[in-house]
Formats: sequence, structure tokens, C-alpha cells
Amino acid sequence: MEQTQYANNGQLVSAVKNYEELTAEEKEALVIPVTNELSDYANFQVRYNKKGELLGVKPHDFSESKSAAIEKQTQKPDLIDSLQVLFNKNKHSKQYQSAKKRLNVTNKQINEARQVINND
Repeated sequence: MEQTQYANNGQLVSAVKNYEELTAEEKEALVIPVTNELSDYANFQVRYNKKGELLGVKPHDFSESKSAAIEKQTQKPDLIDSLQVLFNKNKHSKQYQSAKKRLNVTNKQINEARQVINND
């Protein structure tokens, strides 16, 4: 258990636990989004009120494998990146530089592509 928070009366009101640390009542109250599975999460946030009544349990952090999958998915270039490097006038903007990095292209390649577009 980590990241615990207690009320003034000493009652635990918030904690982050892994699945094995959850009680039966907490496991029953666990709500996982439909698009994910239990194995997608490393730990869960458990919340109680100051009277000790369980308010809810929800996922907190993604597992390492899920985090890696999300990172890999967000690093893929897409149509927006292509449009960003072809039509953005500000070559120093963060969006332009990020798109250029994801596409792995040089300034020469971008300028050649712009010439093709402008000649039509």
C-alpha cells in the first residue's frame, strides 16, 4: 500500500493498493472501464469517507505493458503529422517539430514534398 491519506479522526480515507492488497469488499466495488482489463492496471485507488464507509475503488496506474503499448501507439505518425509539416508556416512551433520527429523526415524532404504540392 502506498500514498495513504487519513482524516483528522485517524480513519484511512484514500490509499493506492495493488490487487492482492484489496479486501473482498474493495474487489467487489472495483469498477474497470469496459475497454480495459484487470491486467492493464498496476494498482487501484481506494476511497473511504471519514466514518470508514467505502466510497469506491477505481484503477490508478497502468501496468508497464499497458504503458508501453500506449506509448508505442502515440508515437505513430499519422495524417495530422503529415499536414503539420507540409502546411504549417511556423517551423519553430512545438507541434511542427514533434510531427517532423515522428515522421523522421529532413528539411530537404519536406521542401521537396512542398514543391510537388505547389506545382499542381
